[in-house]
Amino acid sequence: MRVKEIIQESEITPDRTFLSRCQAIVEKIAQTTPTHEFREIIRSVTVDVEAPDEDKAFSIPSHRLLVVDQEEFGPAPTSVLIWLLAHELGHIVMSHAVQPTADANQQQERQADDFANDITRRLGISKVPVFSWLGRRKNELGKTELERKQQLERDPANADFFKNQSHPTTDQRIKQGGEQGVELSKANTDQIDWLMSHTA
Repeated sequence: MRVKEIIQESEITPDRTFLSRCQAIVEKIAQTTPTHEFREIIRSVTVDVEAPDEDKAFSIPSHRLLVVDQEEFGPAPTSVLIWLLAHELGHIVMSHAVQPTADANQQQERQADDFANDITRRLGISKVPVFSWLGRRKNELGKTELERKQQLERDPANADFFKNQSHPTTDQRIKQGGEQGVELSKANTDQIDWLMSHTA
């Protein structure tokens, strides 16, 4: 799908307030980045708030386009949007593109996470409320989505499948956060996999 089609496909009228909010956050992130080059790239990014498919937040680095769905993330606290937008901007400033192997794609996701974690650290934002908001929902059985996802990922029968996915496993992302000083307990990350499945 071409960038023009992505922007024009939805018939939903953009929420100008939400769009302005996202643009202000993007500018805040630009001011927080460690290099002039990153600031200039981020300030050239086009923000769209109408996601046309199941990916509710994604970026197209080659076109400096960032899409975050207004219906999905309109109610989100600013701290959540900062992390989410920073993750997608991380893909853009590092010129990420789809790679031929799952390992390479997962490495790019970890790099975007590193970028978002650095931005939130610089802004003094705790990850606890961020992932708490993203993890409020439970599945119909009452078992957390995190636990369900971890069971699937840890099952040796599924090892090849998850090894070939584009995003790191839940355990890998939690470990990465821990190594960066981010406290991600089960209590506040019960649906971190939801974030993983909604960010590209």
